[in-house]
Amino acid sequence: MSAIVKIEEKTVTAFACEDFSKVRNDVCYMGENPKDADEIALGSAFEENIKIGDTVSVTVDGITKSFQVTGFVQSVNLQGELCELSIEGYNSLFNQNQTPYLYVYLENAENASSSPAKTEKLLSLKKTKLPKIQSTYQAYSPS
Repeated sequence: MSAIVKIEEKTVTAFACEDFSKVRNDVCYMGENPKDADEIALGSAFEENIKIGDTVSVTVDGITKSFQVTGFVQSVNLQGELCELSIEGYNSLFNQNQTPYLYVYLENAENASSSPAKTEKLLSLKKTKLPKIQSTYQAYSPS
């Protein structure tokens, strides 16, 4: 899942995951990925002014929460302006009226297009931990 948040007056993309250690493209290069509701890993754009163990404020639509920095992550596409949160940390920032994005990567993109009901069933397994999600299906195939 991802959303736009503000960290120390900088607007960044926040990514959330139940367990970042299971992600194929783990981008944490220093410290650790967040595991608890009060933890955050920051993009490399913050590394000069913030250290692991520091506390930062994250704001979304008037809701501000404090998180302890556990590590630093990299992203070429976002020039280091991102952060990672646990699902619980992410949910603490959002109310039920907001619709975050959920990215699901399938080995065979045709499966999502040909069977939206099957894809919806897969997603429903995790809905107890996820905030309200609007379903949109797009299949991307490598060229």
